[in-house]
Amino acid sequence: MRKSLVIIHADPYPVMEFDHYKNLVIEANNNNIILTTHWRSEWIDIMTSGDISYLMSQKHENGYHHHGANHPTSPDGYSNDPVFMTDSRYKGSMADYLNKFSKLNRYVELTSASMSDEEYDWIDTIHYDSNGINNLDTEYITLPSEQIFKGVTVASIGHYFPMYGGASLSEINSRFNLMKSLYDSDRVGVCSVVFHIKNFITYSQQIKDWFKFLSFSSIETIGIKQLLSSFMKE
Repeated sequence: MRKSLVIIHADPYPVMEFDHYKNLVIEANNNNIILTTHWRSEWIDIMTSGDISYLMSQKHENGYHHHGANHPTSPDGYSNDPVFMTDSRYKGSMADYLNKFSKLNRYVELTSASMSDEEYDWIDTIHYDSNGINNLDTEYITLPSEQIFKGVTVASIGHYFPMYGGASLSEINSRFNLMKSLYDSDRVGVCSVVFHIKNFITYSQQIKDWFKFLSFSSIETIGIKQLLSSFMKE
């Protein structure tokens, strides 16, 4: 049976509300889907103790989402790249980044990451990674690979983002239809898709339909650690 990943990137957006994430979790739970949510540092700033308790009560996986200094659109301000330390957007080193996340990771296990600038910023306690965005041919049905980031052996998996590139609603619907048809193909690999929390506001029906497709197709949707830990043992 083909396995599936649903990865959530908790990027910032103008009005971030934890209830938006809860709505996504409810839909995932209704369809027996395990989410892997990678949190940007901006979400840590707004999380309450109640939000953290909610994460602790759920079965979903969590991890880090980091845009380093060389991210093309939106660095989060934390970096070990010495060139970036004089940039006006610089907030601190990766030690400062991890100190911020101690608010969360002292209670919730963070087991994987999706990030740029791995050569400078990789977190040495993390052994599971996902990356990708817009290549349906290589990042949607994909196989794990082994990477070395800052001397750390990491199991990595691609992911496909169907809303990439400012696509129109008809383009996005076409991508979802193609994703469903490719699932039924003879390609070997994991169905790996990424969404942002904010996408569940604008494209809730498309995401709900995808979750139902995974559930009705008897596709087991698991977390990144659960998937890649078996790969690391092979």
